[in-house]
Amino acid sequence: MKYKIFLWATLSTALIATTLSIKDIDQKVSQIQSPRGGLNGSLFDKVSDPFVYYDRNKTTGAIIMPKGDEEDSNTTKVSAIMNGKAYIGGGWKKVGDTTGAYKITKISPNSVDLSNGQKNKKVYLNNSSKNKNLIKIQGR
Repeated sequence: MKYKIFLWATLSTALIATTLSIKDIDQKVSQIQSPRGGLNGSLFDKVSDPFVYYDRNKTTGAIIMPKGDEEDSNTTKVSAIMNGKAYIGGGWKKVGDTTGAYKITKISPNSVDLSNGQKNKKVYLNNSSKNKNLIKIQGR
C-alpha cells in the first residue's frame, strides 16, 4: 500500500511539474530581468555615512574607543536608596531634584528614573560584590 501511495505521489508531482512550458519559463525570466525603478545617484550623495569609524592603535591594532562623558556618569551613579531618597551624584536627592542635566522622576527600590527633556534614563543601584557599602532600606 505504501508503495502505491509513493508511486502515485511521484507521478502526480511529475505531471504537475511538466505543465510549465518553455514559453512560460522564458516569460518569467524576462520579468525578472526587466529593469526596475529605484533611486537616482544624486540622492545617495545626500545621505550621511551610517557607519562609525574608530582609530586603531598602530602597534597592537586594538580599537581606541572614545571616552564617554565622565561628568554624566558621575552625576548619575546611584550608590544608595533609602526612604524614597537616592544618594546620587554625591548627595541625597528626592523626586523632582536635579542631578547634572537630569531631573529625578521616580525612585524605585532598585533604580532611579531620570529625565532630560526627550531623553529618559533608568539608573540601577550598583549591587556589585566589590562594593559592599551600599544602603537599600525601604520606608515603612
